[in-house]
Order: sequence, then structure tokens, then C-alpha cells
Amino acid sequence: HDIGRDNAWRFRDYVIEAFNRDTPWPRFIREQLAADVFFPDEPQLTPALGYLGIEWDGATATAAAAVRVADSREAYQDAITALLEILNDPRTRVLDAQIPWQADSGLAAVTHRWTPDSVLRGEEIRAIIETEFPLEPEPREPSATARVYRFADGQGRIGFINPVSEPFCGDCNRIRITAEGRLRTCLFSLNETDLRIPLRAGATDDDLEELIRAAVWRKELKHHVSEPGFIQPARTMSAIGG
Repeated sequence: HDIGRDNAWRFRDYVIEAFNRDTPWPRFIREQLAADVFFPDEPQLTPALGYLGIEWDGATATAAAAVRVADSREAYQDAITALLEILNDPRTRVLDAQIPWQADSGLAAVTHRWTPDSVLRGEEIRAIIETEFPLEPEPREPSATARVYRFADGQGRIGFINPVSEPFCGDCNRIRITAEGRLRTCLFSLNETDLRIPLRAGATDDDLEELIRAAVWRKELKHHVSEPGFIQPARTMSAIGG
């Protein structure tokens, strides 16, 4: 692991500077998602990408950016080709990090543009990767979001997060408090529980526990994405924060 990671620990400074500049929220999100794509002439934004800003070689950053902004089957296929180039560099895989593929979602987290025929399913992406890099499944941990595979050659792992084609709602144990103090029991929830107002009104720990327990008791059994009657929440995932 003695590899230079010049951009890895500057993210906090980037966030502070962005707040001090009153960076508009939509731009703030775009900078973190793909600053190198949306703002190619502003290299000072590289720290916004965190680990995604690590450039092992000239092609890596471009390939990673292509993956993050893919929003069609063709774009995903091009992105996977680029990913295969990244995986050929042993320094990338030695990090042994899970690479979260929200393969079923495309840019839904940012743009609401998800459609079943516009993306590659996780199993399709995995099949493409396995044409060059055989994978071996690892046991799924309870409540885990990713289906994790290890490379058969022993060099690292890769995780696929497929919330639509392989939902993990059945044992999901996650809740989220948004940046404005609202509790969400699912990223696709239509309702939120306000905790900020009770807190500012002097609610006790017992009061908050009761509110949280009641909200968790009503937690959705599943998200119903891609099912008839599904209602898209007004806020995208990137706007929820928390």
C-alpha cells in the first residue's frame, strides 16, 4: 500500500472551501460525482473526487468518470471496457476495496432518468468483467448492500450494488438522517420524520427514541422500484444528503 494518494485526504479541505465559497448545491453535487467530466478545465477540483481522483495512469481517471456518468446501455458498455483497462493495473486491485456498481440505477440518483432498458443489470456487467477476470462469490453478510466477488487470481475484490435487480430490502437495516434533520427509512420513501423541530423544542432523549422507534416500525418492506404504481420521490438521492 506504499502508493501515493495525493488526493485521498484533501476532501475535507475541499468541502470546507466549497462552503466558504457558498458553492450552489447542484454544482457541489456535480463536483463530487464527476468534477473531471463536468469541469475538466478546473483541475483544482480533483480533491472533490476523493479516492476517485487517484490517477494510476492517464486513462484511469477518464475511465472512472465514464463509469460514473453512464446513462445508457451503450455508455455502460463503453464504461465497462474502460474499467477492464483499470483492472489490468494490479495497483488498482491491490486496494482490496469494494467498487459499488449501482448498475441498475444509471443516473437515477441524480437525474430521475432511470429506465430498465437504458442500463446494464449487475449480472450483465459481471459477465463482461468475467470474460477477462474470473470472479468467485463471497458469502453475503447480513444486511449488506453489495454482492461481493473476489478476483480468482487473488488480487482484490469487487462489489456490485444492484438495488433493482437484486434488492436487499428484506433484511435492510438502514435509516438515514438528512442534512436538515429528517429521518428517512428508505431512500425511496415518500415520507420523512422531522427530528429537528422536536429537538429545537426541547425534546428529551426518550421523546426522540419514541419518534425513531415509531418511524422504524413503519419502515417500508420494499422500495417497489420498477413495479407498476411506483412513485418516484421528489428528491433525488444526491439531494437527500445525510
